Amino acid sequence: MAAFASRMSIVTGGPGTGKTATIRLICAAAKAQRASVALVAPTGRAARRMAESTGMDASTIHSALGWIPGQGPTKDEIDADLLVVDETSMANLELLVTLLRAVGDEMHVVLVGDADQLAPVGAGKPFAELVATKVVPVAELTHIFRQAAGSMIVRGAHAVRRGEPPSFAADETVRRDLFLIERQDPQQALDEIESLVARRLPSHYGVDPLTDIQVFAPIYKGALGIDAINTRLREALNARGKPVLGERLRIGDKLMLSGRNLHELGLMNGTILRLLGYDEDSGALSVEADGLLVKLPEDEVTAIA
Repeated sequence: MAAFASRMSIVTGGPGTGKTATIRLICAAAKAQRASVALVAPTGRAARRMAESTGMDASTIHSALGWIPGQGPTKDEIDADLLVVDETSMANLELLVTLLRAVGDEMHVVLVGDADQLAPVGAGKPFAELVATKVVPVAELTHIFRQAAGSMIVRGAHAVRRGEPPSFAADETVRRDLFLIERQDPQQALDEIESLVARRLPSHYGVDPLTDIQVFAPIYKGALGIDAINTRLREALNARGKPVLGERLRIGDKLMLSGRNLHELGLMNGTILRLLGYDEDSGALSVEADGLLVKLPEDEVTAIA
């Protein structure tokens, strides 16, 4: 109701609480009123999920604004009656303000996201602050629906939100998709990570170790830091990749944009990349990002790890 009664409104909630279903319902209600809808998200992956779930076109914020590298946005106003923004928690203050400047005088805006996700890279965390201050109508989704409630991952995520430790004990009512594996020795733990990523998980779940598995660690240095894990997994998954940039990277490496947003390229902090090529003359890297080919200039190479 707030989506149509208020110029701006918010839908927020954790995993499995129905944010995507709510977007579908809002779009269906708009269609029934013959109101036009624009669907946008900060990343290409999130935009594709919106398109798949609604059956409507969705785009990145940069695409909707006609963003041109070196110039910025070229569209003064987005042409729609209703603007729905998914994964809004990823947008920093600059990006959200730029988007809202393109909102027409009669357009309604619905911001959707999880206020408890990590703060975006860049100044401000506007979505979380809008949720906290409630200066616009906020619908907080708290019920975990049956399909999601059967996942130990979803249950664990909500336990953490409540300040409780997640449970790793499975029973017949849940899908066993959350595990705790403990190793006292760092080398044994590193062996376990390599075994899981390179062999056991791909074999058990039928997934690709490079595109479908992501490893996180809290620190860069140390026996179990990001650097040590990356080195070990590269040898297991991309040992024959051609070295480039003084052997810092190899063609075929899986990379991540870290510590910044590259708005002009449509890349956000945390975007997963695959290194496809290197131009020695220009120093540019060719990377695959969310299914798109992107040329990464030499001066931005330090932003990937």
